[in-house]
Amino acid sequence: MKSLKHILTFACSIVLFAFAIQTNAQAVVSKPLQPKVRGNAKALTKAPKKMRISNFTIFFKTTGWIAEGDAVEGLGMATYLEGLDDNTAQAITNEASEYLIKKLQSHGIEVAPIDGDKLQDSGGWKKDVKKGNARLMNGETYKIESKMASKGPSYTAAVAQGVNIMFLGPDKSAVVGTRNWMVLLGEYDLSITPTIDFVQMLSEGNSTTYKVGAAPELSLTGGVMGKGAYTRYFPKKEVGVVVDPCEVIYQGNEWIGTKEKKEELYGASVHYQIDKAAFQKAVGEMLHLYIDEVVNGIVTTTWGG
Repeated sequence: MKSLKHILTFACSIVLFAFAIQTNAQAVVSKPLQPKVRGNAKALTKAPKKMRISNFTIFFKTTGWIAEGDAVEGLGMATYLEGLDDNTAQAITNEASEYLIKKLQSHGIEVAPIDGDKLQDSGGWKKDVKKGNARLMNGETYKIESKMASKGPSYTAAVAQGVNIMFLGPDKSAVVGTRNWMVLLGEYDLSITPTIDFVQMLSEGNSTTYKVGAAPELSLTGGVMGKGAYTRYFPKKEVGVVVDPCEVIYQGNEWIGTKEKKEELYGASVHYQIDKAAFQKAVGEMLHLYIDEVVNGIVTTTWGG
């Protein structure tokens, strides 16, 4: 009995240790924000504490590729994130958008909604819509897909609830952009579009002994643009805050449900099936940390604290 008791105690210790490792997983900033003022910094401090969020979109990367060098052009490793449905992507995005609004309000900033009717009455907007270059989106998801992993990554993009201004690229998929008529939106415009990646691509060797691989790693990269309404407050020049991309990583792999590696004609592929609840929690933590950095950076740079 004593031996059995020792065995059970040891087994419990292992379980508790494993649980501790999982629960200690956390998001950390790997590259801090570096906010910069574009234009007259002194004039920017006169901007009222009122913002409109013209765009809040999260881009979830779903495929990746790394080639095996010039010596074996066309060969390499493809990576796939599987199990991320539109509802999960939308839930993550909506929660993060609500967190952003609360964070801005905690600094005494009024967050005003986009006036879609006013926007659609502007001549500049009408021209872009007529050309098929712009449209409004509200709580929607869309795909940016490559026919082959080697031709570029694919994404699931989720647009937060509320009116969002979207510009359409050559393939008519929504992209991030700015137009001069956006000053109609209000005193200060904020656009946030982070990208969530799921893997770190690895390589070593030279052109003759080149090896590639992939390691799972949830990460976030995201800049931000804060744009003052220069027509009203800064009539001669645009003034705003541009934040260089911030990077956040998640220390832990419990977001992975299963992993499968396959041999392919082009080399190999690795498929990560997500655990939805764990994935949503991990990405949510990264987004909260990112938003904290963004808001603190903009507030400090614009109004001095």
